[in-house]
Amino acid sequence: MDILAREKAKLEVLQSSTLVLLTNSITILPYPPPSDTTPVPHPLSTHRVTLNIKYADTLFSVLVTMEHPLDFLVTTPHLLPMKNLDSVPFPPDYPNTSLVELVRWLITHLKSHMEQCIQEEEQLSGLASAIDNMISMNIISRDSYEVVLVGDKATLLVKFRPEKDIKLASLSEMVKEDKLLNTGGHFYVLKMVFRADTGAFLPGEFSIVFSSDLANMLPELANFSHPGFTAKLASNLVEFQMYVKETVDKAIMKAVDGWEKRSSLLLLLHSIFEDGEQAIPYLDSTTMSVMDLAFRTEAAKFMFKIELTPDYPAVVPKMTVFYTRTPAAGARETRDSGTMKERVFTEAEIGVAPDMDMDENEIVTAVIQLINQLCQKIN
Repeated sequence: MDILAREKAKLEVLQSSTLVLLTNSITILPYPPPSDTTPVPHPLSTHRVTLNIKYADTLFSVLVTMEHPLDFLVTTPHLLPMKNLDSVPFPPDYPNTSLVELVRWLITHLKSHMEQCIQEEEQLSGLASAIDNMISMNIISRDSYEVVLVGDKATLLVKFRPEKDIKLASLSEMVKEDKLLNTGGHFYVLKMVFRADTGAFLPGEFSIVFSSDLANMLPELANFSHPGFTAKLASNLVEFQMYVKETVDKAIMKAVDGWEKRSSLLLLLHSIFEDGEQAIPYLDSTTMSVMDLAFRTEAAKFMFKIELTPDYPAVVPKMTVFYTRTPAAGARETRDSGTMKERVFTEAEIGVAPDMDMDENEIVTAVIQLINQLCQKIN
């Protein structure tokens, strides 16, 4: 296998969104790890890589020889003993199996082995039957969960997608992941941990992980929690999953609605100032929560900041101005020369009366009026 074929095979694995639940859960490292004393390998030498796969919050490692056909060695045998693979069919298209298909084949057998281990634990029979019930009820699918038994704990990860289609995508996240076509989409993953000896749920290890798009564009989800989650789990795992899904879906749609309301105001402001004649706008287009308007007069330089909370429009935008005076030509500099000053406008200055809601046009008018006042006063 030449270098181009090796790099293409590795890229296919890293860009796949169907191998594991969470994106960016697979890393590929050269073997042995490079160091200052390691000589550069000969082009015709055997190339090996270590695949570190985060499966059900547990590290599953495989050493792969990048030759034709591919060869491998599981270096975490406590998760999947090599002898378990002796009696199963070869990977698809062997001996022409691709690296991505080899990884998929290994993860499939890892899951099967872990499910067998859980079924053999008497106290975890409820967990095994709950997974089967959720599959039969179409609450989850075979490829939307991961389960692992390590030591005295069993970990279950379940992936859900919001009930309604969300037409939001973060370009910055796409660039970060080097995937201009796929960031894994909008999803969230529930993590549940159980004691192997009693089958008891461990509420302290329960968590929800949102996809990078949702987490970065909807910052209010970072503090999402619900006190009823752990209590409901004690009675019925299937009912708990359905309850969590419904609750989280509502929270996501509420956050999306808030994002759209914030974007409506900020994009209106951006359209007014985008020509740069009055001010130059800087928009946080990811969260749609902050816009800076930079402008200057002969006497000072200004940065007018507009901040929207997740509670907008119920909560009036916070408006702050940062400014520094520009010394006049030939003037002597003082201790305060060039000092940045800050001022937060009160609701009265913005024009908000008690128990009064401002619509978008009123907020835009307030911003323009405050900017004009600043230009006149600090001049």
